[in-house]
Amino acid sequence: MSTSTTLTNPDTGTAGSTILARIFALDRLTVSVSAVALTLGSVPIARLLDWPTWIVLAIGVGFIPYAWMLHTVVRDGAHDGASARLSAVGDALWVIASVAAIVLAADVTSTVGQWMIAGQTVMVADIGLIKAIGWRRS
Repeated sequence: MSTSTTLTNPDTGTAGSTILARIFALDRLTVSVSAVALTLGSVPIARLLDWPTWIVLAIGVGFIPYAWMLHTVVRDGAHDGASARLSAVGDALWVIASVAAIVLAADVTSTVGQWMIAGQTVMVADIGLIKAIGWRRS
């Protein structure tokens, strides 16, 4: 007796969602949660990073339209569209900016903050790579 490992698409409830559908759904979730956390929790997060609150708040507020764009990609199933490709470019730019923040702002960022930035950098890079793999397979 074999068991199926087909995942269910979280938006449509149908089986057989693609790697792109799943990674964009995950990306939408992580960016949305990050937008809320960075916006509403900007003061404690800024203290943890040793950064000015306005920078953390600006990043959180900036994530709101990006989260909406990802929502429209997932909702419309437009994983090969211009918005989807733009999100991959955004992922790459985010990784570059995060590495730059670790290197260039090391003297003004707490050790915990540097590890937090490094962790999210790896996550964003992984999401971007999975998007690229999904596009090659589609």
